[in-house]
Amino acid sequence: MHFPPLKSVYAIEEPSRSVNQVCFNAFVSPDQLSDTGDVIHDEFWDVSSLSSFDDLPQQHFSDDDSISTDSNEFVPDYSKFESSSSDIPLCDGLQISKLESLQLVSALAKKANLSRSSIDDLLRLLKLHLPTGVKYPKSSYKLQKALKCVPMPSKRYIYCETCERVISNMICEECDKVFEEKQIRTAGNYFIIYDVISQFSLMLNNGIIKQELTTAILKRLSMSVEETQLLYGNKYTDIVGDWNLSATLNTDGVPVFKSSKYSLWPVLMTLNELPYKLRKNMVLLGALWCGTKKINIDMVFSLLVPELNKLQETGVMWTNSVGDIILSK
Repeated sequence: MHFPPLKSVYAIEEPSRSVNQVCFNAFVSPDQLSDTGDVIHDEFWDVSSLSSFDDLPQQHFSDDDSISTDSNEFVPDYSKFESSSSDIPLCDGLQISKLESLQLVSALAKKANLSRSSIDDLLRLLKLHLPTGVKYPKSSYKLQKALKCVPMPSKRYIYCETCERVISNMICEECDKVFEEKQIRTAGNYFIIYDVISQFSLMLNNGIIKQELTTAILKRLSMSVEETQLLYGNKYTDIVGDWNLSATLNTDGVPVFKSSKYSLWPVLMTLNELPYKLRKNMVLLGALWCGTKKINIDMVFSLLVPELNKLQETGVMWTNSVGDIILSK
């Protein structure tokens, strides 16, 4: 898989104050929920829906929290996101679909910072207003399950803010500074590398993406050499080949709160072969930088690039829309 040079192209909105565990790109942003309850459509990506944000600085930690090098974030199961699921009305006579209803409930829960018990009460109340026989989740757990969230492996790396080096065993090898867990909690200096291969595998199992990728690639393969070079360029055709894919990486920072010096820098990935409307919604998360300084690209990419190299070496198996088994790198 070929990854063009990094450049920033997205403006990212300020996240919600809620730290509930949510799926990135699976929920409606609380900023998209107006006071009247209508969904405000925009083209900005809400960083609040990236992950659980259970690792924010000191004020967000409980006494039982601990610094761990491994964690499981949550992402939507792309293999189950079909277009038909968003078109089915919640019940007869309603224009809103079940998926839209659940997304709005999730957005309201984040905007109002509802507890799990409050979310359970809200879901039960909504269930009482629906006709008999309509399936609707009655708990926050079933809400998350209905939105098809699956664990995504990730690894957290702590860094020394002074030397800007990854530390191991709570000691910086550059300045010999010894870190304590409480100190790391207060500073919040860390970044997370996510499992890229798992994300691409999930995405390529989605029926819509299969169809769009198959159509786009078969169209390119049917072109003459001159047409391909004109539309895609020599380097692209040489590197990508027939069924290999390419991706663009982007990053931009956003403060956690308006008055906060602490910021988040997600490294986002999109498949270039997807149509724009689908590509902008199917955004993958390669890494997440947290701290008071701008992202250190060299530090993050020294650990992210090996993961991308694994993807390029092993590839991802998937079945295209015409039934062929494909190995894409």
